[in-house]
Amino acid sequence: MTTHESDEKVFGALASPIRRHILDQLLEKPLVAADVAAHFDMARPSVFEHLKVLREGGLVSEGKQVRFRTYSINAEPLREVQDWLQP
Repeated sequence: MTTHESDEKVFGALASPIRRHILDQLLEKPLVAADVAAHFDMARPSVFEHLKVLREGGLVSEGKQVRFRTYSINAEPLREVQDWLQP
């Protein structure tokens, strides 16, 4: 994947207010998918789709904790955007 494609995925992931809200939750601590979904009035598969977009954009990482998937924030793509915005 080129840098340009990577940037598009990051900006695409950040375009959604729901995904930004998910990132806000993950700033506090890693969460299992069900805990992320509990904050929204939508079907779980919809929340999982938002998590997938964030994961594909490199903004969250996915781990496994026994039977549950956990999600945590990955700030590196945001640092790259910040570096790009600063002259």
